[in-house]
Amino acid sequence: MSVLLFSYSICQSQEYSLKFLASGSDINPDIDRIVIPLGNPGKPVNVASDFTVEFWMKAKSGDNNANGCNPNEWYFGNVIIDRDVFGDGDYGDYGIVLCNRRIVVGVQRSNLAHGGVVGNTIVDDAQWHHIAVTRQASSGGVWLYVDGILDASSNSSASSGNISYRNGRTTIYPDDPTLVFGAEKHDYPGSLYYKGMLDEFRISNNIRYTSNFTPPNQPLITDANTMALYHFNEGSGTILTDVSGASGGPSHGTIQYGGNPLGPVWSYDSPFHPVLEVTNTADSGPGSLRQVIADAPTGSTIVFSPSLQNPDIDLASPIVINKSLTIKDLNTQSIRVKTGSTGPVFRIENTALLVVLSSFEIRSGNGLNARCIDNQGNLRLENMLIEDMSPGTGSCILNTGHLDILGGVIID
Repeated sequence: MSVLLFSYSICQSQEYSLKFLASGSDINPDIDRIVIPLGNPGKPVNVASDFTVEFWMKAKSGDNNANGCNPNEWYFGNVIIDRDVFGDGDYGDYGIVLCNRRIVVGVQRSNLAHGGVVGNTIVDDAQWHHIAVTRQASSGGVWLYVDGILDASSNSSASSGNISYRNGRTTIYPDDPTLVFGAEKHDYPGSLYYKGMLDEFRISNNIRYTSNFTPPNQPLITDANTMALYHFNEGSGTILTDVSGASGGPSHGTIQYGGNPLGPVWSYDSPFHPVLEVTNTADSGPGSLRQVIADAPTGSTIVFSPSLQNPDIDLASPIVINKSLTIKDLNTQSIRVKTGSTGPVFRIENTALLVVLSSFEIRSGNGLNARCIDNQGNLRLENMLIEDMSPGTGSCILNTGHLDILGGVIID
């Protein structure tokens, strides 16, 4: 047995988002959501007059099935943002939902007057979309922008004025003085919940956008008008950190996990570094490494979801890669891809212009002359742990193409 050590340092900047699984219900309440307190004392996130709410979202077709919503009854949609209240005695409320594959915004003042908009653009297409909602207190106007393009607008003087949560308001509903992401905050029977990703959420106390604009291509920044800003880059834990620095803050949120499967889950996918994720350790089928590779467009980056609990991916047959791809474990060698067969774990064909395997483990089968990799293309190994378990004398890597090794360990 020989052990080859390669020294190489990879500097990785990790972006995260949160994926909600729509696990909440009246039977299983207060789970799969983010909860942000609004008052006692009042928090800057509790905006009252002019404001802008913006965030990035990504949802798949068929995962959110609400239909036929209108601004007056926005709460019948798959709820993305919920700042409503039960009963009288408040200034007003608002909500942002997904309904009929489009964004719907509802605004209500004093439990009487309604305003808001119904969007026109389909946003549940498995792509990241920037959503911005601006509201003018004097006119009751609401403007919805999707990816920087005005999608819908309305003016309703009946819903003008202050719509903040009334600090110190008496209520028997403990969720009233909260802003909630990903769920209907009261878990009212029959409510629908958001299934999809959120990232880069900012609330401002002004109207940031008055015409079409180019959405930011990097994380949002704070300024004097920022009342709350969440980057969603914690990657673990129960606190969503407000980094706005707003006076009277911070307005931190609590991530409330629950359900089966457990949600929400952290994801490496983000609007600025879109990736494809391996979400389970099965040999085949949706979310498996084999299927993600088969479906990936040329040039894609594939990562292993941080929510994977079992580090072993056991293959019954080799995975064939015939296109340029990058496959990496951002947790660094926490994933082991192996096979019990005599064939290779990966077969890189000569049609692959560049395949990069980074920061995970490959282990061959224990059959005679089993191998880890057959490479006929252009392969780069970065910080990999490659282990030959075969009793034979063959090489762990059979290379008839071009091979670069940058760091890592090979046990042959």
